Amino acid sequence: MPNRRYTPTQQAKRDKAFRERLAKKENPIRYAMALPVDIKLDEISWEPSHLEQIAAKLADLKKKWEADDDKRRRKRLAEILEAVKRDGL
Repeated sequence: MPNRRYTPTQQAKRDKAFRERLAKKENPIRYAMALPVDIKLDEISWEPSHLEQIAAKLADLKKKWEADDDKRRRKRLAEILEAVKRDGL
């Protein structure tokens, strides 16, 4: 048993650090999200919000558009190379 006496401020700081280390060890999700202890993770809605759904859809569309652009560019490059090969340049 330690003989050192801590002031209330020091003890509060030590207690807070201990609780944070314990929270990180026991429940890394709660620690990463910095949720208070009295919030139950089961009560949180994990469904994406309307704006998150829109952002996800836009990201998917952007990937599709980029893939379509790449496909169109490759096709056009193949046509140009074939024309160059035909012309003997």
